[in-house]
Amino acid sequence: MRTESRRCNRTVPVVIRRSSLSPQNKGTFVVSLADAVSSLNFHENVQNAERDYGNAISRWARLVSGIEKDRSDTLLRWKLADDIATFRSHLRARWGIEPTNLVRAASLDLGFSYSSLKYMLCLREKFTLKEVRSNRITWGRYQEILDIKDDNLMKECINLVRRGVITSPGGIREFKKKANSLHM
Repeated sequence: MRTESRRCNRTVPVVIRRSSLSPQNKGTFVVSLADAVSSLNFHENVQNAERDYGNAISRWARLVSGIEKDRSDTLLRWKLADDIATFRSHLRARWGIEPTNLVRAASLDLGFSYSSLKYMLCLREKFTLKEVRSNRITWGRYQEILDIKDDNLMKECINLVRRGVITSPGGIREFKKKANSLHM
């Protein structure tokens, strides 16, 4: 049965909170009192969303363990970011819930830095999996490249790296500095 909030095409903001008393408790979803009583089924939707989050964390943890084995693997990082973005869309579409702090909560639950997850999501936003595969650029170099503000200059930098014109992280940083100074 659809909730009232979903009938109005409105997503309910939730905060994902971790219990300091129980490290096994991954992600309690906290909502406002008004949203909690907005429909009869909303509590059930929140519980289902919490269960989905726990399942997602388990899935993401497997990807993180692969990343820890090969820290330069860009493909696994893209896949993790894609799964996080897909999960956010799933919560909106299925349960009418908008997690306000999904990346921060996932970083805590996965033991991964918040900034690293943000870079991964940026990578997924800017490049398709096919592009990441064909570029064959390590994660450290992508992090430098993702800091370039202009998307066209970012792609130009990738082409220069792929062609061997830029061969070092220092070369990427120099290109980034010049590119970003033009984009002020």
